[in-house]
Amino acid sequence: MSERDQIRAAIPIDVYVGRYVALKKQGKSFSGICPFHQEKTPSFHVYPDTGYFHCYGCQKGGDIFTFVMEREKVPFPEALEILGRFAGIKTDREAVKNPHVEALLDVNRRAMKLFTEFLESPEGQPAKSYISGRSVSKAMIEKFHIGAASTQWQWLTDQFMDKKKELLELGLASQKDDRCFDFFRGRLIFPIHDVRGRIIGFGGRVLPGIDSPAKYINSKESILFHKGSNLYGLHQAASEIRSSGECVVVEGYLDVIGLSQAGSGNVVAPLGTALTEDHLKLLERYTLNLTFLLDGDKAGRAAALKFSRLAGDFPSIRAAVVLLPEGMDPFDASIVLTSADLRDVLHQKISSDRFLLIESLFPGKFLEHLPAKNASGPLEYSRLAKEFYSMERSDRFFQVSMEEKKAALQRLLELIGALKHQTNRDLYQEEGAKILGIQASSLRIDKAQTKNSPAAADTNISEVAEKKRSASGDNFLVQLEREMILEFLLTPAVLGDVMENLQSLEFQDEFSEIVWRFLENRYLTGNIWTPEILQQSDLPAELTSAFTGMLLKRQEAHFHRNFEESKEVVKEFLIDHRLRLLENDLKGIKEEIRIADPIEKEYLYQKQADLLKAKQALSTQKRGAGGSLRQ
Repeated sequence: MSERDQIRAAIPIDVYVGRYVALKKQGKSFSGICPFHQEKTPSFHVYPDTGYFHCYGCQKGGDIFTFVMEREKVPFPEALEILGRFAGIKTDREAVKNPHVEALLDVNRRAMKLFTEFLESPEGQPAKSYISGRSVSKAMIEKFHIGAASTQWQWLTDQFMDKKKELLELGLASQKDDRCFDFFRGRLIFPIHDVRGRIIGFGGRVLPGIDSPAKYINSKESILFHKGSNLYGLHQAASEIRSSGECVVVEGYLDVIGLSQAGSGNVVAPLGTALTEDHLKLLERYTLNLTFLLDGDKAGRAAALKFSRLAGDFPSIRAAVVLLPEGMDPFDASIVLTSADLRDVLHQKISSDRFLLIESLFPGKFLEHLPAKNASGPLEYSRLAKEFYSMERSDRFFQVSMEEKKAALQRLLELIGALKHQTNRDLYQEEGAKILGIQASSLRIDKAQTKNSPAAADTNISEVAEKKRSASGDNFLVQLEREMILEFLLTPAVLGDVMENLQSLEFQDEFSEIVWRFLENRYLTGNIWTPEILQQSDLPAELTSAFTGMLLKRQEAHFHRNFEESKEVVKEFLIDHRLRLLENDLKGIKEEIRIADPIEKEYLYQKQADLLKAKQALSTQKRGAGGSLRQ
């Protein structure tokens, strides 16, 4: 029996899925709210007899391995390991490990050992004195494998005489002419682990008294190390993040270590970069509750703004900000506060949406209203920040002049124009208008204010649509989607029969998706339309002309379908759309199989079979519907 079959036999799918979804028994199956898309009525079903799950809303489905891959955002081999650990079954991936990757990992492991040994040696005493002087305990040094690098130019490279190529590839060495030199010299060393606990890189902090233009440096990008998709401390914090249901994000290595020492072990930090989408996607695997703790100075607030904007692109994430006094970073706070006070500080959360809105409208205003700059300690400061941004004392903080309101209004318009999601735009428009004491309906986002926004739907939209069409490479789907939208324009009532299917449709044409969202909003609010609605709307001319041309052709041909005919045509459109996407997926899988390793191939062959089965079922459904009504 293969490892895959052993694991499937050992773990009932309803037991594993039930850890993440509240399942309700319905005969021989279970149902619940889908974990992969937002819904109110359960459309997610688990079938213990077959070992499969399926969501009839977003169409995701598969076996227990597919569930883990979708939820954890990992490839099949990692899903195999995750489930193997859960089942207590040891998986063997040695036969498919990449020898080159393993060689690089071995060099990193050996380098970490040398760095940690150097810290404890007589030559490493300056580094040891520094880290001990910062009140970092021996337990934390061991937990995070903190080490040190010699000031000598070839201390490390001399110990890897036969690994010059690997040292250069990993960024542990630099080359000038034909000579190699250590990259990390005279620095405290922080090994960086991936989520599997492998050493993928290093960070280095210059020691006091050593002249260097860069206080912190990291390993260079390599086959192992990608700054924008890894987080410092996640390997050590993963278990506590999951058990606490929350992750605290800070900015530096010592911040992570200090908070961990103070009893908060659910802390991570980016690797010398701002947080990225990949970072948040990674954290989504562990929790949906994120708190960004940082210095409340100008740079800190700017970082909090970036975090808040980024978090806004992830509707499932509940993000918050906690501010510390200027000049105090989380490491400092961990040293001066008791564990109880630190926990209290972390409870002074400001919703990231609220922080983004208030700081955008009134940048820096919080600092103007502090009783005495930096007079309060971190606990009082964080409470004042929460009070200010939450507007708990609007009478105290928000007595603003007409000039300030006008400037804030301009910034509000710019903020709304830069938001990616229409729902967020509507919410910020309503809340911002309330703060400024004006009617939300009087706000109008103008093209000039959104021209630099990547999300502005009415700016350069033909170019955006063309890019999306080129990326999909499928004009058939673009035309199909536009014809379907045409049916909705002509027969609004049809929308009610297919609303759920459309909410999870993967649109390939930007124009069609924008019109669909426009019509969906009107339909859900009871505002039915006539075919001329697009010409009367604020949608851009490039978009409306694409559909008005199709309407004119239909009218000139004196062709009209009744409700039943239109309903059947739309159902046929949806089947053809799904079929085409399945065909595209099957083409992609063929290429993946060609380059996959043996374990990955086993999964891909199964996925290919599932896709072929789904395609056959759709084809049968289409044939059963009889002749096409489309022209």
